[in-house]
Amino acid sequence: MAEEGTTMQRRTRRPMAPRAVGAALLGCLLVLSCGGSSQTTIAGPVATFIPDEPSPADGSVTLQPGEVSGKLSRVKVSVRGVPDFFGAAFWISYDTTAVAYHTFDGASSFLRDGGTDIAVQVDAITTPGKIKVGISRIQNAGGTVKGVDVTDARDLIVLSFIGTKVVVASPIAFVDGHGEVVSSSLPPGNGIAVTWAGGTLTVR
Repeated sequence: MAEEGTTMQRRTRRPMAPRAVGAALLGCLLVLSCGGSSQTTIAGPVATFIPDEPSPADGSVTLQPGEVSGKLSRVKVSVRGVPDFFGAAFWISYDTTAVAYHTFDGASSFLRDGGTDIAVQVDAITTPGKIKVGISRIQNAGGTVKGVDVTDARDLIVLSFIGTKVVVASPIAFVDGHGEVVSSSLPPGNGIAVTWAGGTLTVR
């Protein structure tokens, strides 16, 4: 009889375990579901770049909005309507109390057309709040590498910024007197006159 009692107890306990585990799992799923739902509805600040010249004219170098990921905003240095564009040097200023420079990307630069090698130098350390950029095609020994005839707007280089606080219309701009575009001609007659235009970053 003792063995039968033991067997009976085992039979009565087995159906209860899955129900208990099932209830526990259901409770966990409900908690996780609620937690997951609340997390996905919380959105952090978003950095949006607004160009001063959203429809730039020919003969211009302007800052234009690129991809955005939360507080990270990619800003394109865009060129439109400039023939024989061989290289450029310029400074860009920004407010360090609201914006931080992150990185640059020259992989999509039109200066690489035809598989041409390029040289890029970016100094964002020497002068706080200033980014000093130099980018150009690399000339060969025979001097046969020409510039790029840019018609529609194309990317010269892309700079990335991070909004460090909520802010409205924080300027990101070219610095007057520190911008130059050159052609493939020999200096000193290789300068190309262009107009420059920046923009602002809003984080909210």
